[in-house]
Amino acid sequence: MFCLPAPVLQHTLHQAQQHWGSGRLAQAAKLYHEVLIALPSHVLAHTRLAAWHLQSGQPALAAPHLEKVLQAQPALPQHWVRLICALQQAGDLERAHAYLQESAQFGLPEHTIAQLANALSHPPDQRQHALLTLYQRGHHLSTEIAARLFLDDFPDHPLGWQVLGAVLHDAG
Repeated sequence: MFCLPAPVLQHTLHQAQQHWGSGRLAQAAKLYHEVLIALPSHVLAHTRLAAWHLQSGQPALAAPHLEKVLQAQPALPQHWVRLICALQQAGDLERAHAYLQESAQFGLPEHTIAQLANALSHPPDQRQHALLTLYQRGHHLSTEIAARLFLDDFPDHPLGWQVLGAVLHDAG
């Protein structure tokens, strides 16, 4: 671990917070990365980097930061919710379900668990759109593979069955 002198670390955090507050998220993210080099478990730095990755459409990159935040503060329900939602957006449903099961042990309210379980049983909009786009472009083999993978994750969702049936029909 690299150790920054305390005044330098405080200055870096202050600059990062100013950039963040002014909407200069990329500059803030760079500084928060510097903070994590010196303090790998700094909760605010992980929280802000996770938010930046989520806003940038990169939920898979946000998840490790959210895991660090959750490890530091497991009693806060919002950390469980953000991590599970990020994993769902990233398509990592297996880990999302695992965290959902674990969350009950840490006091996540029953209604929140039920809402998250319901959300995990429905595919994200971008995943549905990607499957439909493949089909519309006429990529039969890719569409068939994608539809089968979709059905592995969401066996009760009609879109997967409809697209698979259509592509198999089109292929003869």
